[in-house]
Amino acid sequence: MPKLVDYGTLVMTNFRRGDKEPKCFSYYIMPKYEVTLEDYLKGLKGVKKAIYVLEVAIQLVSIMELVHKSNRTFNDLKPENVMINTKYASRQISVFLIDFGFAGKFIDENGKHISENETLDMFLGNLLFASPDQMNFYKTSRKDDIQSLFYMVIYLLNNQAFVCRKDKRYLL
Repeated sequence: MPKLVDYGTLVMTNFRRGDKEPKCFSYYIMPKYEVTLEDYLKGLKGVKKAIYVLEVAIQLVSIMELVHKSNRTFNDLKPENVMINTKYASRQISVFLIDFGFAGKFIDENGKHISENETLDMFLGNLLFASPDQMNFYKTSRKDDIQSLFYMVIYLLNNQAFVCRKDKRYLL
């Protein structure tokens, strides 16, 4: 998980646009990381690439566990939202997840899990790595994040997206 440099709430009113009431906006400032996952993997091929993809996947499972322990789903997993910091001497990589703009709660105010039938008015997430429920505009739960992670790993290993359509699975 990224460390926060600062966070807070901004209260703003746009009188030119005709806003009468102030609006609150939350903000988070995170440190700058070295490179996105996609940029990090450019130029790697074969076994070396597979080893790094699997190492990143293992770290992402741990990160997803922390996100889910906070009763949230991430909903926007893609290589651009995975940042890498490297320790060149030891060849170790640290993985960070950024951009929690589409994160949502899967536990309501009463401590109950959301209904499996609850739908959204608009799609939230990344079309390439979205779970079938996400594609059908259902509110997401932990399984949807794990499915997105699986689809992204397949994409990174094969340079092809994994797509489900009408009970059939395809590699693009």
